Amino acid sequence: MAGKRSGQEVAKIIRDFTSGEGDDWDWDDFETFKIADPELERIRQEACRAGPPRSNLTRLAELAAQAEAHSKP
Repeated sequence: MAGKRSGQEVAKIIRDFTSGEGDDWDWDDFETFKIADPELERIRQEACRAGPPRSNLTRLAELAAQAEAHSKP
């Protein structure tokens, strides 16, 4: 079952991870739970591939920006 998250929420989770503000459980939840919105789910999946153990911070920043842009009308 996929859950609801906004683009702003997805962007915040990614940015919190890259800045060190989020904890391991936040990222684990992000990796574990699918998102109902197909575009945000695509971003989530790509972020999971770009995240630990070899975190590609540049790609994660790009994905956070995409998620944020997705939530704007």
